[in-house]
Amino acid sequence: MFLEGLASATVLPDEQAQRRFVELADRHLQPPGAVLSQDGEADGYPQFHLVQHGRGTKRRPPRDHHEPRPARCPAQRNHPPA
Repeated sequence: MFLEGLASATVLPDEQAQRRFVELADRHLQPPGAVLSQDGEADGYPQFHLVQHGRGTKRRPPRDHHEPRPARCPAQRNHPPA
């Protein structure tokens, strides 16, 4: 995964830099329900993996009210939205 790679010792060969990156990334990952979690070490550096963390507080981005509503499929036209 891209974020795991950015948190790796290959990209950040400094443990404190890795941990700062993970702390910053987690601030943005937690609202949708994910975190980078340490899952062991390799060559003395922490390894991080993206994992689900709770349900998250943001389920979807807010819809731009200027965008047209998505078209409903023909089978749904006669039925109100659930």
